[in-house]
Amino acid sequence: MTREALEEELERVRQDGYAVDDEESAQGLRCVAAPVRDASGHVVCALSLSSPADRLSLADATRAAPQVVASADAVSSALGGGGRPRGDIEPVEVERAHADH
Repeated sequence: MTREALEEELERVRQDGYAVDDEESAQGLRCVAAPVRDASGHVVCALSLSSPADRLSLADATRAAPQVVASADAVSSALGGGGRPRGDIEPVEVERAHADH
């Protein structure tokens, strides 16, 4: 991945509020994760959903993202945070999220 592609992906993650790991970190593992923030708004950890890739399709991971974000925001609220302000999170198109794959 080029630096430019990485920066574009990081911007997409910031905008969407979650990241998808489509077997990049481990063959056969797919994950979707969202940040948990403390009262100062700093990311202190992440909440993720991980599964064998053959049991969680990329489309299903993308569809699960809003629930993962909502759960991470609930944990953030319990820590005095509340997440970052944003509107409803719509699942992104699979092609947009992973155009290089």
